[in-house]
Amino acid sequence: MDLIIKRSETCLNRASLLIPITTDQTIILSFKLSQARIFDSKRRFEEASKKYHEISLTDQDLAHEERSFCLSASMVCAILAKAGPARTRILRDLYRDNRTRELPNFAILSKMFYDQLIRPDELVEFKKTLKTHHLAKLNNSFAILEEEDDDNNSNSNDDEDRRMIVGEDGESCLRKEQVLRDGPETVLDQSIIQHNLLSTSKLYRNISFRALGKYLGLKPFVVESMVRVMIQENRLRAKINQADGFIDFDDYCKTDEIESEQVLISNVVLSGSNQKDNTSEKSDRKRLIEILPESIRWDESIHLTKKKK
Repeated sequence: MDLIIKRSETCLNRASLLIPITTDQTIILSFKLSQARIFDSKRRFEEASKKYHEISLTDQDLAHEERSFCLSASMVCAILAKAGPARTRILRDLYRDNRTRELPNFAILSKMFYDQLIRPDELVEFKKTLKTHHLAKLNNSFAILEEEDDDNNSNSNDDEDRRMIVGEDGESCLRKEQVLRDGPETVLDQSIIQHNLLSTSKLYRNISFRALGKYLGLKPFVVESMVRVMIQENRLRAKINQADGFIDFDDYCKTDEIESEQVLISNVVLSGSNQKDNTSEKSDRKRLIEILPESIRWDESIHLTKKKK
Protein backbone atom coordinates (compact mmCIF):
# COMPACT_ATOMS: atom_id res chain seq x y z
CA MET A 1 0.00 0.00 0.00
CA ASP A 2 2.82 2.40 0.89
CA LEU A 3 4.49 1.65 -2.44
CA ILE A 4 1.30 2.49 -4.34
CA ILE A 5 0.99 5.79 -2.47
CA LYS A 6 4.62 6.63 -3.15
CA ARG A 7 4.26 5.93 -6.88
CA SER A 8 1.04 7.94 -7.03
CA GLU A 9 2.74 10.88 -5.36
CA THR A 10 5.63 10.70 -7.85
CA CYS A 11 3.21 10.81 -10.79
CA LEU A 12 1.28 13.64 -9.20
CA ASN A 13 4.44 15.70 -8.71
CA ARG A 14 5.25 15.28 -12.39
CA ALA A 15 1.72 16.29 -13.36
CA SER A 16 1.96 19.41 -11.18
CA LEU A 17 4.47 20.83 -13.67
CA LEU A 18 1.82 20.75 -16.41
CA ILE A 19 -1.18 21.99 -14.41
CA PRO A 20 -0.29 25.73 -14.74
CA ILE A 21 -0.46 25.56 -18.54
CA THR A 22 -3.85 23.83 -18.78
CA THR A 23 -7.23 25.56 -18.86
CA ASP A 24 -9.34 22.43 -18.60
CA GLN A 25 -11.17 22.81 -15.28
CA THR A 26 -12.06 19.12 -15.18
CA ILE A 27 -8.39 18.14 -15.25
CA ILE A 28 -7.55 20.72 -12.60
CA LEU A 29 -10.35 19.44 -10.37
CA SER A 30 -9.21 15.84 -10.80
CA PHE A 31 -5.67 16.89 -9.93
CA LYS A 32 -6.82 18.59 -6.71
CA LEU A 33 -8.87 15.55 -5.74
CA SER A 34 -5.86 13.29 -6.29
CA GLN A 35 -3.78 15.62 -4.14
CA ALA A 36 -6.35 15.48 -1.34
CA ARG A 37 -6.50 11.68 -1.43
CA ILE A 38 -2.72 11.32 -1.30
CA PHE A 39 -2.45 13.82 1.58
CA ASP A 40 -5.16 11.83 3.36
CA SER A 41 -3.39 8.49 2.78
CA LYS A 42 -0.07 9.91 4.03
CA ARG A 43 -1.79 11.26 7.18
CA ARG A 44 -1.13 14.85 6.20
CA PHE A 45 -4.61 15.62 7.43
CA GLU A 46 -4.37 19.41 7.60
CA GLU A 47 -3.47 19.69 3.92
CA ALA A 48 -6.02 17.05 2.95
CA SER A 49 -8.79 18.87 4.80
CA LYS A 50 -8.00 22.14 3.04
CA LYS A 51 -7.98 20.49 -0.40
CA TYR A 52 -11.25 18.64 0.17
CA HIS A 53 -12.91 21.83 1.42
CA GLU A 54 -11.58 23.78 -1.56
CA ILE A 55 -13.07 21.22 -3.96
CA SER A 56 -16.44 21.36 -2.18
CA LEU A 57 -16.51 25.13 -2.78
CA THR A 58 -15.58 24.98 -6.47
CA ASP A 59 -17.56 27.01 -8.99
CA GLN A 60 -17.67 24.07 -11.37
CA ASP A 61 -20.80 22.10 -12.09
CA LEU A 62 -20.32 19.46 -9.40
CA ALA A 63 -23.09 17.16 -8.19
CA HIS A 64 -24.47 17.76 -4.70
CA GLU A 65 -23.46 14.25 -3.60
CA GLU A 66 -19.86 14.84 -4.69
CA ARG A 67 -19.71 18.17 -2.87
CA SER A 68 -21.10 16.54 0.27
CA PHE A 69 -18.54 13.73 -0.01
CA CYS A 70 -15.64 16.20 -0.23
CA LEU A 71 -17.03 18.31 2.61
CA SER A 72 -17.48 15.24 4.81
CA ALA A 73 -13.94 14.08 3.99
CA SER A 74 -12.66 17.55 4.90
CA MET A 75 -14.39 17.33 8.29
CA VAL A 76 -12.92 13.88 9.00
CA CYS A 77 -9.40 15.02 8.12
CA ALA A 78 -9.79 18.16 10.26
CA ILE A 79 -10.83 16.05 13.25
CA LEU A 80 -7.87 13.70 12.74
CA ALA A 81 -5.34 16.53 12.26
CA LYS A 82 -2.78 17.35 14.93
CA ALA A 83 -4.20 19.59 17.64
CA GLY A 84 -2.86 23.13 17.42
CA PRO A 85 -3.37 26.60 15.89
CA ALA A 86 -3.38 25.29 12.28
CA ARG A 87 -6.15 22.80 13.01
CA THR A 88 -8.10 25.46 14.90
CA ARG A 89 -8.18 27.65 11.79
CA ILE A 90 -9.43 24.74 9.69
CA LEU A 91 -12.13 23.91 12.25
CA ARG A 92 -13.21 27.55 12.26
CA ASP A 93 -13.65 27.61 8.48
CA LEU A 94 -15.62 24.36 8.49
CA TYR A 95 -17.79 25.38 11.44
CA ARG A 96 -18.71 28.62 9.68
CA ASP A 97 -19.70 26.66 6.57
CA ASN A 98 -23.45 26.18 7.06
CA ARG A 99 -23.42 23.01 4.96
CA THR A 100 -21.53 21.10 7.66
CA ARG A 101 -24.56 21.26 9.97
CA GLU A 102 -26.35 18.80 7.71
CA LEU A 103 -23.62 16.18 7.99
CA PRO A 104 -23.44 13.45 10.67
CA ASN A 105 -19.97 14.38 11.98
CA PHE A 106 -20.92 17.95 12.85
CA ALA A 107 -21.38 17.11 16.55
CA ILE A 108 -17.73 16.05 16.93
CA LEU A 109 -16.54 18.98 14.79
CA SER A 110 -18.52 21.38 16.98
CA LYS A 111 -17.06 19.99 20.22
CA MET A 112 -13.54 20.32 18.83
CA PHE A 113 -14.20 23.88 17.66
CA TYR A 114 -15.41 24.87 21.14
CA ASP A 115 -12.49 23.04 22.84
CA GLN A 116 -14.83 20.67 24.65
CA LEU A 117 -13.50 17.43 26.10
CA ILE A 118 -14.45 14.38 24.04
CA ARG A 119 -15.28 11.04 25.66
CA PRO A 120 -14.75 7.62 23.99
CA ASP A 121 -18.49 6.85 23.89
CA GLU A 122 -19.04 9.92 21.71
CA LEU A 123 -16.84 8.46 18.96
CA VAL A 124 -18.85 5.31 18.27
CA GLU A 125 -20.78 6.73 15.30
CA PHE A 126 -17.80 8.72 14.06
CA LYS A 127 -15.65 5.59 13.80
CA LYS A 128 -18.13 4.10 11.34
CA THR A 129 -17.33 6.85 8.81
CA LEU A 130 -13.56 6.32 8.94
CA LYS A 131 -11.38 4.45 6.47
CA THR A 132 -8.90 1.72 7.34
CA HIS A 133 -5.83 3.98 7.48
CA HIS A 134 -7.68 6.32 9.85
CA LEU A 135 -7.85 3.50 12.39
CA ALA A 136 -4.35 2.17 11.71
CA LYS A 137 -2.32 0.99 14.69
CA LEU A 138 0.56 3.22 15.76
CA ASN A 139 4.03 2.13 16.80
CA ASN A 140 4.40 2.56 20.54
CA SER A 141 7.35 4.94 20.46
CA PHE A 142 6.69 6.15 24.00
CA ALA A 143 7.48 2.83 25.64
CA ILE A 144 11.22 3.17 24.95
CA LEU A 145 11.28 6.52 26.74
CA GLU A 146 10.53 4.99 30.12
CA GLU A 147 13.66 4.68 32.23
CA GLU A 148 14.36 2.72 35.37
CA ASP A 149 13.45 5.71 37.50
CA ASP A 150 10.08 5.87 35.84
CA ASP A 151 9.64 2.16 36.51
CA ASN A 152 10.30 2.71 40.19
CA ASN A 153 7.97 5.69 40.29
CA SER A 154 5.25 3.86 38.42
CA ASN A 155 5.55 0.92 40.81
CA SER A 156 5.04 3.17 43.80
CA ASN A 157 2.24 5.02 42.04
CA ASP A 158 0.60 1.74 41.07
CA ASP A 159 0.43 0.86 44.75
CA GLU A 160 -1.55 4.03 45.33
CA ASP A 161 -3.92 3.12 42.49
CA ARG A 162 -4.75 -0.24 44.06
CA ARG A 163 -7.23 -0.76 46.87
CA MET A 164 -7.33 -3.62 49.33
CA ILE A 165 -10.65 -5.44 49.17
CA VAL A 166 -11.84 -8.33 51.32
CA GLY A 167 -13.91 -11.12 49.81
CA GLU A 168 -16.60 -13.20 51.44
CA ASP A 169 -14.01 -15.85 52.27
CA GLY A 170 -12.08 -13.32 54.33
CA GLU A 171 -9.10 -13.29 52.00
CA SER A 172 -7.81 -9.92 50.87
CA CYS A 173 -6.72 -9.10 47.34
CA LEU A 174 -5.61 -6.10 45.34
CA ARG A 175 -7.82 -4.61 42.67
CA LYS A 176 -6.52 -2.30 39.95
CA GLU A 177 -8.82 0.69 39.54
CA GLN A 178 -7.57 1.92 36.15
CA VAL A 179 -5.22 0.52 33.54
CA LEU A 180 -3.00 3.25 32.11
CA ARG A 181 -1.68 2.77 28.58
CA ASP A 182 1.82 3.28 27.19
CA GLY A 183 0.58 5.64 24.46
CA PRO A 184 -2.10 6.24 21.79
CA GLU A 185 -3.05 3.05 19.98
CA THR A 186 -4.53 4.36 16.70
CA VAL A 187 -4.47 7.49 14.54
CA LEU A 188 -7.90 8.47 15.86
CA ASP A 189 -6.85 7.77 19.45
CA GLN A 190 -3.82 10.04 19.06
CA SER A 191 -5.92 12.85 17.62
CA ILE A 192 -8.51 12.72 20.42
CA ILE A 193 -5.88 12.53 23.17
CA GLN A 194 -4.04 15.55 21.77
CA HIS A 195 -7.32 17.44 21.49
CA ASN A 196 -8.30 16.66 25.09
CA LEU A 197 -4.82 17.68 26.22
CA LEU A 198 -5.19 21.01 24.43
CA SER A 199 -8.69 21.44 25.90
CA THR A 200 -7.25 20.85 29.36
CA SER A 201 -4.92 23.82 28.85
CA LYS A 202 -8.03 26.01 28.55
CA LEU A 203 -9.41 24.71 31.84
CA TYR A 204 -6.43 24.58 34.20
CA ARG A 205 -3.54 26.82 35.14
CA ASN A 206 -1.53 23.75 36.04
CA ILE A 207 -2.06 20.03 36.52
CA SER A 208 0.17 17.11 37.48
CA PHE A 209 1.28 14.49 34.95
CA ARG A 210 -0.28 11.86 37.18
CA ALA A 211 -3.70 13.54 37.36
CA LEU A 212 -3.78 14.34 33.64
CA GLY A 213 -2.60 10.83 32.84
CA LYS A 214 -5.51 9.35 34.79
CA TYR A 215 -7.98 11.44 32.85
CA LEU A 216 -6.41 10.62 29.47
CA GLY A 217 -5.83 6.98 30.39
CA LEU A 218 -2.06 7.27 29.89
CA LYS A 219 0.97 6.76 32.09
CA PRO A 220 2.56 9.97 33.45
CA PHE A 221 5.78 9.62 31.45
CA VAL A 222 3.72 9.30 28.24
CA VAL A 223 1.80 12.48 29.04
CA GLU A 224 5.08 14.31 29.67
CA SER A 225 6.48 13.10 26.33
CA MET A 226 3.36 14.15 24.40
CA VAL A 227 3.32 17.56 26.05
CA ARG A 228 7.00 18.07 25.28
CA VAL A 229 6.48 17.26 21.59
CA MET A 230 3.48 19.58 21.32
CA ILE A 231 5.45 22.40 22.95
CA GLN A 232 8.40 21.87 20.59
CA GLU A 233 6.06 21.99 17.59
CA ASN A 234 4.43 25.22 18.88
CA ARG A 235 1.08 23.48 19.19
CA LEU A 236 0.81 23.98 22.95
CA ARG A 237 1.84 26.93 25.09
CA ALA A 238 3.02 25.48 28.38
CA LYS A 239 6.01 24.84 30.61
CA ILE A 240 7.07 21.51 32.08
CA ASN A 241 7.99 21.47 35.76
CA GLN A 242 9.81 18.16 36.06
CA ALA A 243 10.85 18.75 39.66
CA ASP A 244 7.24 18.84 40.88
CA GLY A 245 5.78 16.74 38.05
CA PHE A 246 3.44 19.49 36.87
CA ILE A 247 2.49 21.19 33.60
CA ASP A 248 2.02 24.97 33.77
CA PHE A 249 -0.27 26.12 30.97
CA ASP A 250 0.24 29.54 29.40
CA ASP A 251 -3.04 29.50 27.45
CA TYR A 252 -5.17 29.71 30.59
CA CYS A 253 -3.30 32.70 31.98
CA LYS A 254 -3.20 34.59 28.66
CA THR A 255 -6.87 33.99 27.83
CA ASP A 256 -9.06 36.97 28.67
CA GLU A 257 -11.63 36.74 31.44
CA ILE A 258 -14.71 36.41 29.23
CA GLU A 259 -13.19 33.69 27.05
CA SER A 260 -12.02 31.74 30.11
CA GLU A 261 -15.55 31.71 31.51
CA GLN A 262 -16.95 30.62 28.14
CA VAL A 263 -14.48 27.73 27.93
CA LEU A 264 -15.30 26.58 31.46
CA ILE A 265 -19.05 26.72 30.75
CA SER A 266 -18.54 24.93 27.43
CA ASN A 267 -16.68 22.02 29.02
CA VAL A 268 -18.59 21.60 32.26
CA VAL A 269 -22.17 22.82 31.81
CA LEU A 270 -22.77 22.04 28.14
CA SER A 271 -21.02 18.68 28.20
CA GLY A 272 -23.10 17.77 31.24
CA SER A 273 -26.34 18.64 29.46
CA ASN A 274 -25.42 16.31 26.60
CA GLN A 275 -25.25 13.30 28.93
CA LYS A 276 -27.86 10.60 28.29
CA ASP A 277 -28.51 10.03 31.98
CA ASN A 278 -27.87 11.72 35.30
CA THR A 279 -25.60 8.91 36.50
CA SER A 280 -23.01 9.44 33.79
CA GLU A 281 -23.26 13.20 34.28
CA LYS A 282 -22.47 12.96 37.97
CA SER A 283 -19.68 10.50 37.30
CA ASP A 284 -18.04 12.76 34.70
CA ARG A 285 -18.35 15.83 36.92
CA LYS A 286 -16.95 13.94 39.92
CA ARG A 287 -14.02 12.80 37.81
CA LEU A 288 -13.20 16.38 36.83
CA ILE A 289 -13.38 17.54 40.44
CA GLU A 290 -11.09 14.72 41.61
CA ILE A 291 -8.25 15.71 39.28
CA LEU A 292 -8.62 19.43 39.94
CA PRO A 293 -5.61 20.58 42.00
CA GLU A 294 -6.34 22.44 45.23
CA SER A 295 -4.13 25.31 44.02
CA ILE A 296 -6.49 25.98 41.12
CA ARG A 297 -9.57 25.98 43.37
CA TRP A 298 -7.79 28.42 45.68
CA ASP A 299 -6.82 30.69 42.76
CA GLU A 300 -10.40 30.70 41.50
CA SER A 301 -11.68 31.58 44.97
CA ILE A 302 -9.31 34.56 45.18
CA HIS A 303 -10.28 35.63 41.65
CA LEU A 304 -14.01 35.62 42.52
CA THR A 305 -13.37 37.52 45.77
CA LYS A 306 -11.51 40.27 43.89
CA LYS A 307 -14.38 40.56 41.40
CA LYS A 308 -16.90 41.08 44.21
CA LYS A 309 -14.80 43.90 45.68
